[in-house]
Amino acid sequence: MTKKELVQKEREPIYDSAIPQLPPFPLVGRAEVLEAIKQWIWTANDELNDGGGTGALYRMPGVGKTALAHDPEVRADFLDGVLWAGLGLAPEPTTILSRWGTLLDVSPTVQAKQKSDEWRRLLQEAIGERAFLIVLDDAWRIEDARNLQIGGPYCAYLITTRSSEVAATLAGEGGL
Repeated sequence: MTKKELVQKEREPIYDSAIPQLPPFPLVGRAEVLEAIKQWIWTANDELNDGGGTGALYRMPGVGKTALAHDPEVRADFLDGVLWAGLGLAPEPTTILSRWGTLLDVSPTVQAKQKSDEWRRLLQEAIGERAFLIVLDDAWRIEDARNLQIGGPYCAYLITTRSSEVAATLAGEGGL
């Protein structure tokens, strides 16, 4: 067992309270898309040390992001958990970063003193080499999503957007 695996075993995974609950009914007609996304996640996770790790879903509402965030196979791949941010037209990055700071055990006193760039650095340090899937849902602007890309080398991002420009800029070949 590697040192990283030992450290991960000692910590409880973090599952963001912002992850929506699973619907009471199964997804219908999305099995192929969900499987393609899971394959991307596994490929991205294998390539993270080579600069991979960002995928974007363009114009695919209801594709099953929530199901992915709850999927046991996905959770097994990202042993430290899932962080989730719902962006929309008027995202509140301070609120999102504050919630993530709390989840990552960053002291509220330290949180209160931080500016935006310091927040990013502080959260990057808190994540370190942990393995998270970070879902940035409904990104309308490139800069909104980029401001929340605070993960370390073992994190992957799943970004959903209505904009082909946002998808292409943030994910390049990782668009679905």
